[in-house]
Amino acid sequence: MGIENQALTSEELKVYPNPNDGSFTVRILNSTKYNSVELVDMLGKVISAYKLNGSDTSEIEINEELESGIYFVRLRGSDILQSQKIIVY
Repeated sequence: MGIENQALTSEELKVYPNPNDGSFTVRILNSTKYNSVELVDMLGKVISAYKLNGSDTSEIEINEELESGIYFVRLRGSDILQSQKIIVY
């Protein structure tokens, strides 16, 4: 079985503010289908990773000292991989 890449709805994943200065909030609805959240740079390097607790809604405050650029918030589940682009100024 491969990893399924389904489209996220805007209600399912919210990253705000976007763009940001490296401090932002990730809010995930229906988070029971995901195991973790990763912050990834453009080269695919994982900057930080966070375990989800299995509740219906998860909210993670991220405060990283990041260089300006484009990053991705990546959601991982057992057979699902989703990502959303964020911009750090």
